Amino acid sequence: MAQQLVQALLASPPPTKISSKALRSSLASSLTQMTNATAMREVLDDPAKMRAAIEEARAKAGPALTQAQLAAQLGRLALHYWRPDFTAEHVKLMLADFFADLNGATESHVIEACARYRRNAKNAYFPTPGKLYELAKDDIALRRRTLSAIERTERLLAAEICEEPQEPLIGLTPELLAQIDAIFEREERER
Repeated sequence: MAQQLVQALLASPPPTKISSKALRSSLASSLTQMTNATAMREVLDDPAKMRAAIEEARAKAGPALTQAQLAAQLGRLALHYWRPDFTAEHVKLMLADFFADLNGATESHVIEACARYRRNAKNAYFPTPGKLYELAKDDIALRRRTLSAIERTERLLAAEICEEPQEPLIGLTPELLAQIDAIFEREERER
């Protein structure tokens, strides 16, 4: 629920000033494409519920992966595959590459990617960072979109609400709303 709302707000930069009417109408039009529009309207009407929805989405996104968590998971995976004796420096370099390539992942993303790799009988060698990334990329991309949408929603909520806009509302045009609708339709088709 919260994730759908924050994704709807990704398409344009947040205005610094917005009328409450424009805010509600732009969000409401995108809400009509969502499964539970009634519940989303309740969230829009209650700032406390909106903040709770944002925190729920942030919690579902999970904390970022740490190098220690990555090292633990790769060490466990390495038990299943032959590997040459690396020097400590080689291990540090390899870990840095994995960490850079899996940027944006959570520990659960890496655990799942390692498990999927390990369960495939065709995988006879230790994976490359790219292989683990390939197995986790959809989850990583969803987390990045969610976190970006959360940030955008928070900026939008922090915008000064005024009765009439003091300047043109950047990004809240009928064309933008059509783009948001197209995004929702595309996501529905991909599911």
